[in-house]
Amino acid sequence: MKISSQKVPTKKQFLAFYEFRDKVDPEALRQNLIEKDLQARLLGTLILSKEGINGAVTGTKNDTQFLLNTLNELNFNNLIINRYSTATEAFDRFIVKIKNEIVTSDFNVKKIKKSNYINPEKWDEEVTRQNMTIIDVRNFYESMIGSFRDAIKPKTRNFKEFKRAIVNKLRDHPKNKPIAMFCTGGIRCEKAADFLNSQGFSSIYKLNGGILSYFKNNKEHKSLWSGDCFVFDKRVAIDRNFERANYQQCYGCKQMIKLDSKSKLFDEWTLCSKCKKLSGANV
Repeated sequence: MKISSQKVPTKKQFLAFYEFRDKVDPEALRQNLIEKDLQARLLGTLILSKEGINGAVTGTKNDTQFLLNTLNELNFNNLIINRYSTATEAFDRFIVKIKNEIVTSDFNVKKIKKSNYINPEKWDEEVTRQNMTIIDVRNFYESMIGSFRDAIKPKTRNFKEFKRAIVNKLRDHPKNKPIAMFCTGGIRCEKAADFLNSQGFSSIYKLNGGILSYFKNNKEHKSLWSGDCFVFDKRVAIDRNFERANYQQCYGCKQMIKLDSKSKLFDEWTLCSKCKKLSGANV
């Protein structure tokens, strides 16, 4: 099925956020949010669990602020937020989900109350000054289109694989050598850092707000970052200016496919040349 990239008003905003919080009642939270008639204002997904909330939505500036105000009234006062204007719609509908975790990991480790964050405008300076080991917490198909220089890439297919993959990568890594972790918006790093802490690594830092915050606060292209950023919505990838980057993802193996710069159509059943051969389709 062909899906055209829909242009939306320039005032449309993309809002991503998360917060870990103890003793959340996800059913009651879901009911409170539904009563606010958010589906009439926003597109996107909210994930609720006993450990907190994770969301990504698009809407007008007033409507995204309405959601943040609503969450504040519901005692979510420490949200990690990424917010920027977008010219391309990211979602088709609004949905609220209840899950066991707000980001699926199955790590089963204790949440660390105290976190070490590096603000995005200081990231390049700090990781260089302290000679930190940089870890890309994301999946292989995300890091293949963009990452930080010299970052360790576990090359996972999903976040559940991170635990085993990173243990192998850091087998000979000194426990007290500083580690700097990053992901798209920061939420996966929260759990990844807690896991590494449970393994005895004592100096762990996270990019505050993730790659999205780094893009917003580092407009200078001479930086440790190279490439674009994969996003989990219909845009597939964005560049440093938050514009849609021309990629599609192979439905079979998840490899990223670079499209012609003039391409305006997306096919959700796209196959890379290797998968086409395996399937017997014409290349």
